[in-house]
Amino acid sequence: MQYFRQAIALDPSFAEAYVGVADCYGILAFYAVLPPREAFPAAKEATKRALELDDGLAEAHATLGFINFYYDWNAAEAAKEFQRSLTENPNYATAHSWFSVSLAAQGKYSEADAEAHRALEYDPLSPIIGSNAGWAVSLSGNADRAIEILKKTIEIDPGFARAHFRLGRAYEQKKDYTAAIAELRQAVSLSGGEPCHQGSLGHVLPLSGKTEEARQILQGLEGRRGQRYVPSYGIALVYAGLGDNDQSIHWLQRAYEDRSTGVAFLRTDPELASLHSDPRSEALVHGVGF
Repeated sequence: MQYFRQAIALDPSFAEAYVGVADCYGILAFYAVLPPREAFPAAKEATKRALELDDGLAEAHATLGFINFYYDWNAAEAAKEFQRSLTENPNYATAHSWFSVSLAAQGKYSEADAEAHRALEYDPLSPIIGSNAGWAVSLSGNADRAIEILKKTIEIDPGFARAHFRLGRAYEQKKDYTAAIAELRQAVSLSGGEPCHQGSLGHVLPLSGKTEEARQILQGLEGRRGQRYVPSYGIALVYAGLGDNDQSIHWLQRAYEDRSTGVAFLRTDPELASLHSDPRSEALVHGVGF
């Protein structure tokens, strides 16, 4: 972000630099470094400035779609921006990737799979493109295909935490809890303790009888809330794994109020399957609007 801001200082009409600032803010929110309510408005402001300078900038429209999806919870506007981005640049893998994940979150699985495939086709060596593709395919219920994609991604970059995180979740879908825990431990270690990675680890541990360790993760996440931003969504995942639906709903409600990025997946997240029929969860899904 510092370098993008330096670029803007040198040339205030450099639209791509404003997109860079916006992407930095969006990703800082996505990885739970900054609270969404702090980061996304700043991202939106930078994106707006980029589009004022160049309305045909594919990257800016994709970033606005990312914001519409994760923060505004406006699927129609997100799709519109992703499609506009791809009209300007059909080969822009990031737009295909983000579009794929947004479609999967809405349960539009065949469309999501097609976009994930295009993203991989246009940028097969990108670890985040591969990780997103694995997540979109995993949400559609095809855990085997997701595992295949994610293993290839890890071959490209063994140290990429997000790929281990998504692979762990895919193994959990197959009820291979030993493999899931191993991958999620890797994700936590490589990411320096990213809260949502810890949340997913805390979710799967009780499924293999490691309840006490899950409670320790829970205690750690709740204890860190006074020191840094910890997404309530990650805490909700641990409570769901422990079978405490009341506490899980409580933290999902807080995540909803925080506009935690994970809330975009309330409808389709397999780790919340036990809550999908709960009227309180349904009310939150209705509030998100997907």
